[in-house]
Parts: sequence; C-alpha cells; structure tokens
Amino acid sequence: LLPYPVVEPPRLVNSSFNHASLERGFDWRIGSAEIPITTEHGLHATLYGKQGDNATLLMQTTLLEPGCTYELRYRYRANLSDGANPIRWQVGNAESAALEPPEWREGKWSFTASSALVELKLISRREPGTRQATGELEIAWVQLSRAK
Repeated sequence: LLPYPVVEPPRLVNSSFNHASLERGFDWRIGSAEIPITTEHGLHATLYGKQGDNATLLMQTTLLEPGCTYELRYRYRANLSDGANPIRWQVGNAESAALEPPEWREGKWSFTASSALVELKLISRREPGTRQATGELEIAWVQLSRAK
C-alpha cells in the first residue's frame, strides 16, 4: 500500500496526484471508460468527443460536516475545442462554473455540504445545442478546506 496520510475531514486523498490512483477506498476513481485518464504526477485526460453527454471523469468520496461551507481550490489547464467547455466540479446537486481554457490557472469553488459522506466529481456535461468537447485537461492539484 502507498503511504497516504490518515483521512480527517476535510481532506482529499492523493490531492497532488503524486501516485497513480488505487481506484478504491477514499482514493480517486476514474469514472468514464470513453476518456483516457492517468493520475500519476498530475491528472491528464484526453477528450476525443466520444464521451456521453453526461460523463464522470473522476470522483473521490470524502467526509465533510453537513451544513458547513467548503472551498475547493485547484490548479488546472483545460486546452479544449473552442466553444465547447463542459468540464466542471460537482458535489451532490451543486456544480461549479465550467473550467476556463486554455492556460494554466488556479480555480476556486465554494459549496455547502448536504451530508457527511459526499462524492466530489469532475464531470463533463454537454449543454443542449453544443458539440462534444475535444482536447486535453490537466490538473496539478486539488485542495479542500472549510471556508473562512
């Protein structure tokens, strides 16, 4: 087993993608077989336009305190086809804004936990009337903390 730290809320396991995902427990799980994803030394995903209209790229189950507001911070680059940017974060029914292309940047999203055990997801949702996204997505790290 890899030497991961003890999970204490709020904490994400392997948040810097230093190790390939174990695909079980509280580690990252890859959600879509149509999108090639690697999670060692950063997340790398290639979208070929063959993903479904609603696809989960990545997910991790984590412990939070219900009713508390949390902040998700992440460093990413979304080099996707023009006009097609369906990539966003999701917890329950709450969704972040779409990740902005194309250069490296830091993103931030706040949400309120509705339960103690939640699934943080990175999703691709094609809006009606738009084409499927193609291109590359990279995420260097993800951090989760209680909002101040």
